[in-house]
Amino acid sequence: MPTGIYKHKPRSEETKQRISIAKKGKKLGFIPKYAFKKGNISWNKGIKGLHLSPETEFKKDNKAHLGFKHSEEVRIKMQGMRKEVMHKGYRFILMPNHPNSTKGGYIFEHRLIMEKHLGRYLKQKEVIHHINRIKTDNRIENLILLPNNKEHLKLHNNIHKILKEVKGGEK
Repeated sequence: MPTGIYKHKPRSEETKQRISIAKKGKKLGFIPKYAFKKGNISWNKGIKGLHLSPETEFKKDNKAHLGFKHSEEVRIKMQGMRKEVMHKGYRFILMPNHPNSTKGGYIFEHRLIMEKHLGRYLKQKEVIHHINRIKTDNRIENLILLPNNKEHLKLHNNIHKILKEVKGGEK
């Protein structure tokens, strides 16, 4: 989960003091007086969990024990969802059987398009560059295959130098 983007309510002085004491206690090896102690009753003692219906069976491979079943219509909709995901401006496609997919089964769309064009899987170190710098423009005319990130950085540096020269010549 990304950090630093959520707004929090300002902490009271008492809360700040408790946090400070707790941090010092951890460092020094003692537990603050308000920490949970053996024998105390938990705040959620006696609160019931999910209510299971009598027809629900407990099976290891059956998720029905969670107490909720989706309708057939909802399950079909859920299967169609999340085939395409955006991450840092790039488009990911769900392909769990692809050898270079992530743990979640996704792979960059621009890499898939280049693989299809070349007729082979890309090596791990190979980099795809978007010519017009638009990360979602994955037309084959807009993609360049580079052997590694070093060559990719050289390409960016050369483009940057050319742009400086063009801007300098306009004056």
